Amino acid sequence: MKINQNHYSQIQPTQNSQATKELGETKASAPLRSTPIAAVDPVLGDAQKALQNLPEVDMARVAEMKQAISSGQLHVNLDDLTLSIQKYFQR
Repeated sequence: MKINQNHYSQIQPTQNSQATKELGETKASAPLRSTPIAAVDPVLGDAQKALQNLPEVDMARVAEMKQAISSGQLHVNLDDLTLSIQKYFQR
């Protein structure tokens, strides 16, 4: 079997029409929604607002835990920790 140039060029690319170009420009220029949609339940909405105001990581609590571990006040069972990590990553 001989392969030539014409063998793979049976499908011709289509040209974009003016309507397609305008549609693409409209999508590109439309602003993306960056704020979350308001919750239907007012209680849930209040909770979401409160959650957004909290910091990602409580650094004061992290410092307390580091101090407790280094001073020996908090004991970490390394065998249990290892098994828990293995179970988590085996899911």
